[in-house]
Amino acid sequence: MTATREEAQMAAHLTSARRAFESAFSESCSPASWCEGIGEPASHMLDHLYCVDLLATIEVSSSPCSLADPIDLVVRSGMPVLRIKHGVNELALKTALVAWKDCASANRALRESRPLLATVDQVHVIGVGDEVSFERLEQFAACLRV
Repeated sequence: MTATREEAQMAAHLTSARRAFESAFSESCSPASWCEGIGEPASHMLDHLYCVDLLATIEVSSSPCSLADPIDLVVRSGMPVLRIKHGVNELALKTALVAWKDCASANRALRESRPLLATVDQVHVIGVGDEVSFERLEQFAACLRV
């Protein structure tokens, strides 16, 4: 397949995805904006990630488009990323996993994600890095319960 043909296939896929996005958010009270591009996905997404509250991506197995690694996006931007499983029509968040590290960026991410965490039934907390003590994780979990 030639590069021009691959690019045309990706553009058609993006058009289809944009229509689905516009349909889903046309009557929504929540502000949402669409960004798209053809290029290396992580670089393109990072250009926009610094100005948003949350990035929601969908897990797609059969797509002509390459998707950015959500963990890489979180690490490089410090912004929360929500990965939605393909085929989910309604997003009922029941359980959340929070990775905690004693640093300013983790604290900022927690503050920004508290409204989303307030909607879930159960939150699990794991420590990242060997400098996080068990006592700190208990304090952090107690903070989330408030």
